[in-house]
Amino acid sequence: MDIIKNDILKLFDLNENIMLNISKIDNLINNTSNIYNFDHNNKNYICKTYDIDKIDTRKYMGANEFYFYTNFVKYVENIIKVPKFYGLIKNNKNEPYGLILEKLNSHKINYNIIDVNIIYNIIDHISKLHIFYWNKNIDDILNYENNSEFIINKKIKYDIQIHFHNIKHIFDDNLYNIFNVQLNKNHDHGPKNKTLIHGSLKTDNVIIVNDIPYFIDWSIYNYGYGVQDILFLIIFSLEYSILILNYEHILNYYLLEINKFHNYPLKSLKEDIKKSLEDFIAHSIMGLYIKNHYSKVKNNKIDNYLKNFLFLLEQYS
Repeated sequence: MDIIKNDILKLFDLNENIMLNISKIDNLINNTSNIYNFDHNNKNYICKTYDIDKIDTRKYMGANEFYFYTNFVKYVENIIKVPKFYGLIKNNKNEPYGLILEKLNSHKINYNIIDVNIIYNIIDHISKLHIFYWNKNIDDILNYENNSEFIINKKIKYDIQIHFHNIKHIFDDNLYNIFNVQLNKNHDHGPKNKTLIHGSLKTDNVIIVNDIPYFIDWSIYNYGYGVQDILFLIIFSLEYSILILNYEHILNYYLLEINKFHNYPLKSLKEDIKKSLEDFIAHSIMGLYIKNHYSKVKNNKIDNYLKNFLFLLEQYS
């Protein structure tokens, strides 16, 4: 804590005698970073840090989010709302390991969502980002050294394969066959219907301020199918019973939003849903499910994620 405090003081060019009231926010299971609150000059801040010394997913996700806020946020913040960025904190080797953001004076959305209008509100805003970058070439502003394609396709696959000999003990035969096939696929679907995506769009990563969603946790932003964000949102944010009643309306609503500006046929939407479920979502679900299996502290929500995923996979496969 003292090291972080000193590095924050250096960022703001403050004397070490300045008092900073820093408190850690306890991590949720499967989180990849540490979050701290602190106050200075009657302003509230968030400090988000990654362990960059470990060669695992956290290191690469940290590098990707640092790149987003230092190089890319300027292209996003005029389209959708993101927390204000104040700078990176660095260690004594001048390596960034954390970032300072404004603390938004509101609360995160509760996981047990009953009012699906919250989902529609999020789609109203994230679709603006998708529409703006729809089928645009944005290679020059993406971080291909540490982007989420590397994180998901390399690191998470590697983590999964560490336990691969035990996977049959975790999944039934049907699940094992699904995930075994997806794990070894190498897809290249081309640029059609692709755009800038958040990559981890769930209500845990959205804060509502005066009915406007602010999007946080940009550690795996990427270029992909816009509907991938929407699938991620409903799989990781809705209870199973709510998802099965609303998924078609939600996905059709997103289709209508995109078609206000781009030609996006229903057939193309369904194809992109299938590809997204088979690729990114499959790896995300599999990684979480296996990590949860070996964790001492179980996350009951992961069973719900798996049910949501399998239901949608059945509808669109």
